[in-house]
Amino acid sequence: MGAAEFDLRISEVSLHHKILAEADPRMKALWEWHAAKELEYKSVAFELFQPFRFRILPELQRLLKTKKGIHSFL
Repeated sequence: MGAAEFDLRISEVSLHHKILAEADPRMKALWEWHAAKELEYKSVAFELFQPFRFRILPELQRLLKTKKGIHSFL
């Protein structure tokens, strides 16, 4: 799991479970802003991917089945 994915998961948990309820108000506000931005990025990426998902997935499957696979692009 990459750092961005880890950050997103921590953001989701902190917003949904109110784990920062007793934190310093300034730090809580900063983290809540950051967490909201992470969730917004996730939503935008998901929405951008939707029109392409049915075209990309078959291409990826064919690519992975080929002899060279992904190394043919490197």
